[in-house]
Amino acid sequence: MNDLQQHYKAVRARLWAGAPPPVAVRPPPPPPPPLSISMREQFREAHELLKIAGVAGVPKWKLILREVCALHSITMDQLTSHNRSKKFIDARMLAYYRLNKELGLSLPQIGRYIGDRDHSTVFYGIKRYESNLRRG
Repeated sequence: MNDLQQHYKAVRARLWAGAPPPVAVRPPPPPPPPLSISMREQFREAHELLKIAGVAGVPKWKLILREVCALHSITMDQLTSHNRSKKFIDARMLAYYRLNKELGLSLPQIGRYIGDRDHSTVFYGIKRYESNLRRG
């Protein structure tokens, strides 16, 4: 046998031996020290300051979705589901419209936020909601 054949034979023997090579297992990192009360107060104070500055908190698009869910008495899962019940469709159309008009989000962004929908679905929902507004 030549060297190449011997090499392939050795590789096959290692691959088909059945047992994987031993892997070094790292010990888990030690748990972080418990927060002292003063650190908790510092975090709480910093969070409040960020809220006042408008930096921290829930994103505005989530707030709009929560308002729509509360208005229509549905859950966030129902809003983002693929259920085509009229109650859910009306809520989605309102959410599409508000996210587009109030925040200026793009159609693909809105679609991603509301259950990975296509931009054309969002566009149709906005146009349909506007026509319902005109009709009264």
